[in-house]
Amino acid sequence: MAFRNQQIYTTVLTNSTFTFTADMSIQTISLNLASGVGQFSGSLSIGLLNSTPITLSVNQPVTISSDSGYPLDGIVIDCTGGGVINIMARQ
Repeated sequence: MAFRNQQIYTTVLTNSTFTFTADMSIQTISLNLASGVGQFSGSLSIGLLNSTPITLSVNQPVTISSDSGYPLDGIVIDCTGGGVINIMARQ
């Protein structure tokens, strides 16, 4: 039996933005606002309705995942208002 390894990407985002794109092959993202203010948003529009940012709360983790086997695309993480966000992601 062959085992498949799974690697995890981790980073601390401080007072900046980060965008996950399809070419990164990420299927799950977990965000935890450690301090300050932060938000995330998608890029999908449904009809005439555009995605709007969702505000993160300190120490209330959020997980975004694709259950289709396709990578997530256009997920923007933003803490330019003075926040610190811990990010964990897997392919």
